[in-house]
Amino acid sequence: MFVKPTQRVLEFSFLYFQKGSSYHFVTMKTTRNPTASGDDTGCTLACPVAKTAQLIDGRWTTLIVRDLLSGKKRYSEMLSSLQGISPKMLAARLRFLEAQGLVSKTIYAVVPPKTEYELTAKGQQLHSVIQAMATFGAGLPD
Repeated sequence: MFVKPTQRVLEFSFLYFQKGSSYHFVTMKTTRNPTASGDDTGCTLACPVAKTAQLIDGRWTTLIVRDLLSGKKRYSEMLSSLQGISPKMLAARLRFLEAQGLVSKTIYAVVPPKTEYELTAKGQQLHSVIQAMATFGAGLPD
């Protein structure tokens, strides 16, 4: 990418897409001209939209949150409701969401082991985001 001296390159390396059955790491690069005052307040990872996009990136994260909006779910329930997700991917996404404080995990000491997941108060705040996505998606052609 050719960049003029007056331009700044912004790079985002947190997007994933699925091609077949494998996942690929995608890096987006774009150029941005600073404003006339020299103030360059472009979208960085400090931007609230970029921070939210980092939390809900990937194919499965928003679908997991959508499923948990209705209440507690067992791991096996989510695995069956999310058609095409592998057990490894579901476990990884749930661990990520738990580490971010969006999901809480409860393990019951019974045989067989029982694990339930639910959204935290912070995770419940994504309800309006998921609702906006549903509204937008309803207007898209099939």
